[in-house]
Amino acid sequence: MLARLVKVIGLLLPLLLTAEIFMRLPRTSELLLRETGGAQIYQSAVLINGQQGQLSTFVFYETADVIGTRLAQKLKLPRPTGNACVMLKSNGQALARYFILNAPDFENCSIVTVLEQNTAALRNTGRGAPPWPDNIPVLDATATFTAVCEETRSTFLSALSHAATPSAALAQAVETMRSAGWQQSVPSTPDFKIMTQKRKQCVIFTGVNPESQNITINILQREGAKQ
Repeated sequence: MLARLVKVIGLLLPLLLTAEIFMRLPRTSELLLRETGGAQIYQSAVLINGQQGQLSTFVFYETADVIGTRLAQKLKLPRPTGNACVMLKSNGQALARYFILNAPDFENCSIVTVLEQNTAALRNTGRGAPPWPDNIPVLDATATFTAVCEETRSTFLSALSHAATPSAALAQAVETMRSAGWQQSVPSTPDFKIMTQKRKQCVIFTGVNPESQNITINILQREGAKQ
């Protein structure tokens, strides 16, 4: 079951197992996710808003709602709602962004992707919204951060949506992608959509910040293997 789950998750993540690792998650974050019941399956270095950061992914054999609630309790954050959520937490040394959603085609399984950056790198990112990635169609949203892995031709984008609801934000994003020549693929669920264009794949999902109630639109895009 784990092998098939990892294969499916591979469609949802922009980074490969072969990506070079030059920085580890702080011990506290790694222990938190393991103690919450997660099994780490991916880890890679990324550039977050142009500065060094780390992406790591854990799989859980419980739903996103259950895991999101448990993590919120451990992080002392407001309880998230829904089957896809985003949480931010700073421990004074690093800022971690947790993206939680249910795994497709598997009941009672979820995925947590953590993007983390230390405070020194955060200070170097500057102020204001980062530029919108050239390889992702511009949505009705304001970019908050990007994560790029050149090794795997991968891009992660998170933006504040201007839509009224998460479902409207997701529908707008899908329509924008279609207008730019992308096609919807499977597996897709009410929580996220997978789009393809030639050798590119991306997953789109929304989240509501439990503290600010802002709606975020998130895109993970990966291009095909290098020739």
